[in-house]
Amino acid sequence: RAGRQRYMCRTCGRTFTETKGTIFYRRRTPKNEIIETLALLAEGNRISSLARVKGHKEDTILDWLRDAAQHAEAMEEELLARYRIQRGQLDSLWAYVGHKGEKKGHPETAESGPFRRATLMDMDTRLRVARGQNGDGSRSAGLGETETPGASGGATAAGLGWLGWHR
Repeated sequence: RAGRQRYMCRTCGRTFTETKGTIFYRRRTPKNEIIETLALLAEGNRISSLARVKGHKEDTILDWLRDAAQHAEAMEEELLARYRIQRGQLDSLWAYVGHKGEKKGHPETAESGPFRRATLMDMDTRLRVARGQNGDGSRSAGLGETETPGASGGATAAGLGWLGWHR
């Protein structure tokens, strides 16, 4: 019989497959085909080219890419949740995007205004620990922790946010 092995939770009695919680869950395409397509995307191939060569719809490839991005972000979040740095490098950029006021009847839009972007990197490992940006120039809440750099053995990746950080 073709299909996938199902497992049953002894606590709640629900059944699930081995691919539950992965980018392969409820996909009929073989795992190696999805991985190869995503690898080719990472190498810089266009989605339209891959759709033509691989025989998959562009929307399908986009779904794979979105799912992979969500899983990568969740893994990064989990792996860096308690990551501690001793020495960090914070690079930031401030710019004004758009025009600075009304000109000849063109009102300032929500897309224009001050823009900030920042990246925090662990200087010892060169690992990008956090990044953030906001378009309104305001200081938004960080990642929840407010530990001070250098205090008690270093700062957590979560503690150095002055604007909507993403680990």
